[in-house]
Amino acid sequence: MLSSSGSGAGAGKVNLQPFQFMMPTSKASPKLFLAGASGQPLKTATLTCRQSGQKAREFLKITLSDVLVSSFGTSSDTSVPVDQLSLSYTKIVYEFTSQKADGSLDTIVKAGWDVKANKASD
Repeated sequence: MLSSSGSGAGAGKVNLQPFQFMMPTSKASPKLFLAGASGQPLKTATLTCRQSGQKAREFLKITLSDVLVSSFGTSSDTSVPVDQLSLSYTKIVYEFTSQKADGSLDTIVKAGWDVKANKASD
């Protein structure tokens, strides 16, 4: 997802690859398909992962800004159809929270990158 130029005119310029993920087909699928087919940009896209169980606390959140659906496909290799997406973006914010020994969540670790400005952001 990330590479960096080491020398020459592009030295120090980070190259962020499209964000790729899979998700169960849902009511969002037709809208994501249409956004990809039409080239319509999305203001933001957020991927959230939660712990299983009754509390279902969020431990990972990735937020993308100025998003284009660069690829969209659906497969049915399992009993549930799955969408495969690639999203291009101009800004990414990555937040992760580890779990403590007692089961509670630790402090959020957060980092972001602005592709246009080629610098860290929040």
